[in-house]
Amino acid sequence: MRVRHALCLAVVAASGASCVDVEERYVAPRVGAARLLEGGGQVTQVGSDVPVAPAILVLGRDSLPVRNIEVRFSAPDSGTSVLDAVQRTDSNGIARVGRWTVSSIPGIDTLLAVVVGVKTIVVTVTVTPPCAAAAAIAFGDSASGTITDGDCIYAGGRRAVGLTLTGTPVTGTTGARFTISGTGYTGRVVLERSGTPQASTIGDTATPSTLLAFLGPSSYTVLATGENAANRGAFTIRTSPLTTVVGCPQRLYITRGATTAQFIDTDACPYRDRSLNPYLAHEYRIHLRRAERIVVRMNGASLGPFILVLNESAKVILSQADVGTSTAVALAFVAPYTGYFTLAALAGATANATGAYDLTVDP
Repeated sequence: MRVRHALCLAVVAASGASCVDVEERYVAPRVGAARLLEGGGQVTQVGSDVPVAPAILVLGRDSLPVRNIEVRFSAPDSGTSVLDAVQRTDSNGIARVGRWTVSSIPGIDTLLAVVVGVKTIVVTVTVTPPCAAAAAIAFGDSASGTITDGDCIYAGGRRAVGLTLTGTPVTGTTGARFTISGTGYTGRVVLERSGTPQASTIGDTATPSTLLAFLGPSSYTVLATGENAANRGAFTIRTSPLTTVVGCPQRLYITRGATTAQFIDTDACPYRDRSLNPYLAHEYRIHLRRAERIVVRMNGASLGPFILVLNESAKVILSQADVGTSTAVALAFVAPYTGYFTLAALAGATANATGAYDLTVDP
């Protein structure tokens, strides 16, 4: 931008000389203060993401928000991680870490937010142990209880009751449907293995709330928890077998070591290639820790199986190198961060192809 400055105009008026336009360079106001806006003092369970991603507010010396200031987030404690660690303040002077995953050890975890050349802000979170199982629930059965102030603290400060899942999932592979309901109480079901979340109905406000999952041979804990930290009340959890995937279900999960046989029909999830040709798929969410490796195998004699891995923003981050015209394919994946990913099992032989397939997730 070129402007005539008032000082130059005054000189021209006095001397009669000419004045040329000069380029004005805009310089951001110098930072006057930086502070934690939100996300401090939280309580969450081991291995989980903090419910509110910490945000830093940066102000200029005129006490107004300053944009485009770099803030670097880091988690120095062993076993913790951050996603999108380098951020710049927006028009409101706010920079927020993409994600902060705490360690698997109870205690206090720390996040450092460095406003470059200005200040380092320390954010802490209390990490609580996994919720111990207070009772058992048999596969294909139901159990009831009440969430109270004395129960364990789960992610986000929510109270929870743990139930050991007994039966088929401990010794073999199977599909399971979990529902939670309560009078005047909106509950959530969380499935854990060794204290690590595997599946959850988080985001589902329906009553009853339903969770669908294919489980590998392992020991699992089923948690009954509320939709927020203040939620309390009586609940009932019911379990039943899950064999057939119908339509394009939301929150369909699979765990490491699980195998499932399914059929892709015309009600499956719609996908398109770069040429906008339509394809059909089933989507499975899976929870992995950073650097955890799995191998996904898909067999389908007439299906033309093809596998994709998507992140939580539904962006494809890994796909097969071939075009998916064989009858058996495999894809190895190493998780770049701790969190949920989507495995898309596509019918890739032709557009709108349907057919039967087997899907296995090897640990």
